[in-house]
Amino acid sequence: MKFPLRIIQGLINLVSSARFVVGGDSMLPTLRNRESVLAVRPRLPWNRLRRGDIVVLRHSVCSGRVYIKRIVGLPNEEIRLEDGLVHLQGVLLEEAYIRGGLPGRRDQNREWWTGPDEYFVLGDNRSDSHDSRAFGPVDRRLILGRVWFRWWPLRSWGPVPGRRGPSG
Repeated sequence: MKFPLRIIQGLINLVSSARFVVGGDSMLPTLRNRESVLAVRPRLPWNRLRRGDIVVLRHSVCSGRVYIKRIVGLPNEEIRLEDGLVHLQGVLLEEAYIRGGLPGRRDQNREWWTGPDEYFVLGDNRSDSHDSRAFGPVDRRLILGRVWFRWWPLRSWGPVPGRRGPSG
């Protein structure tokens, strides 16, 4: 019974997906500059946002700017950066997707707390990313969609790592 449900969910996501183009190197090595991805709105139950998801979001101040980042902090969490490593509720976050295993600048020791509808987002390439370290937690209303598929260039065609497909 689960298999047909996943097909239906996937078809709904495919029809309701929006296309976005990656701008810059902040998501290397996962996503590259000028790659095109599909993102689905997180309004349906099977598309709820999870830690590790890559999302498209509007900048809180410059509404015309769109970013693609990874969710590392969920609502109502304490996020601490210490020596370039992310700690959630005091526990080190394992981040296999970080470029070359390097977490970023070691001089950025700070703490944030997310509200009930806020997410903390970071780029995978921490040394070249404008993210929640600069603009703070992101309100859920600014998240345009969850990236689930890379469709261009053809050599990179396929699901984006982190989810098994459009329905997670």
